[in-house]
Amino acid sequence: MDQLQSVRQRVGNLTIATHFSPPQNRSVIHFLHGTGFSSQTYLPFLKGLSDDFDLFLQDVQGHGESASDARFVGWNGTAEYALRVMDAHQPYFEGRPVLGVAHSFGAVVTLLMAARNPERFRGLVLLEPVLFPKRRLTFFTCMGMLGLLSQNPLARQARRRTREWANRTAAEAYFHERGIFKGWSKPALHAYLDFALRSTEGGGLALKCQPEFEAQIFSSFPRQLWKSVRRLSVPTVIVRGTTGYPVLAETFPLASAANPKITSHTLEGGHCFMQERPQEVAAWVKAKCHQLLGS
Repeated sequence: MDQLQSVRQRVGNLTIATHFSPPQNRSVIHFLHGTGFSSQTYLPFLKGLSDDFDLFLQDVQGHGESASDARFVGWNGTAEYALRVMDAHQPYFEGRPVLGVAHSFGAVVTLLMAARNPERFRGLVLLEPVLFPKRRLTFFTCMGMLGLLSQNPLARQARRRTREWANRTAAEAYFHERGIFKGWSKPALHAYLDFALRSTEGGGLALKCQPEFEAQIFSSFPRQLWKSVRRLSVPTVIVRGTTGYPVLAETFPLASAANPKITSHTLEGGHCFMQERPQEVAAWVKAKCHQLLGS
């Protein structure tokens, strides 16, 4: 894969970083990452797509090279900003089919983008999109009205997260086979160390996504999610891991039933299955992307 070009620019009230391959008159994959990561954390997986597609990656607010700038703009606000970033780079996309590929939080944001502006994408491949069931969204709404949403377990855990390590060796030892990183390939873990952590003045490494900011994401939820699911008009492939988030075994069939444009699949692995087997999953996703393009 050719070296990605990087641009950090002001878009509205946010400073957003993008990373993209030199245009080669091919279809484009637009990629968004999961919470706490960065777009280039997925490079071992994305390299498997780069033989056939140009890549355009965004670091969302507070992640990777993008600044947090202010309080989290929300899931729907993130989708709006991601569309504005695409507008700012419109010459890159002009005249070329665009496929949305994304993971977790980024997958839901991509779904919201396509529901709002279907003309942007020829199709979507969404990896472990966090499709909350309606009852949980209702619960979140009630908790928000009571001012208690920031006290949910994921937000509390995020605020307690270790944020700095003495050196790269210590950081790698800390993350290896730990929690969400269980089963990750060595190249994927190294990409996380390279692109989701920053160097400190003392020679150590620290999280780029601040725990307090990550907690804000976990203290929020997408608005009108299931309305957006029903509104999708582009062919959409949703994929969950066999040992990923259990709730998706419930909500994926509901999404497919709600919208015939959505087909659901299961691949071996956890929530970050594309980080466990980057090359194998990339080959599968690449085949799906070609199917969406009719090629």
